[in-house]
Amino acid sequence: MAEPRQRRIIPQNFVYERRSSSIGTPVPASTSGYLLLEWFVPKDKTAIIYAVGNDQHASSNYTWTFDNYDLPISGPARVGSIEHPYEFPEPIVVSSVIRMYIENGNTINIPNDTGSPQAEFPYECVMHGRVE
Repeated sequence: MAEPRQRRIIPQNFVYERRSSSIGTPVPASTSGYLLLEWFVPKDKTAIIYAVGNDQHASSNYTWTFDNYDLPISGPARVGSIEHPYEFPEPIVVSSVIRMYIENGNTINIPNDTGSPQAEFPYECVMHGRVE
């Protein structure tokens, strides 16, 4: 039996955003509400989001918001990964903004160059979809 044809994404409609903290802009120690990603849907468009992913750090919390609604996938564990994002069972329609916040419960900035194994890797997140 032939597989059903999938709807194709026109290249200029493809959305891929990836953000990370860095040595120059680390997520401060013992902070909450740090905005790592903020992406606005283009005017008069709608975003269809297929997947999101983030890394994993100890003593951290991750909050994904779509149109100012906290997604139930938010929490202390990673969602998918940067290389293999979590694919939603059904695409999510977003009309205004996507944000990802970090709570760094560690006593050190992440990343930093102190040589601590937990501090050398940045916080990262990714999302992809299309705009219509």
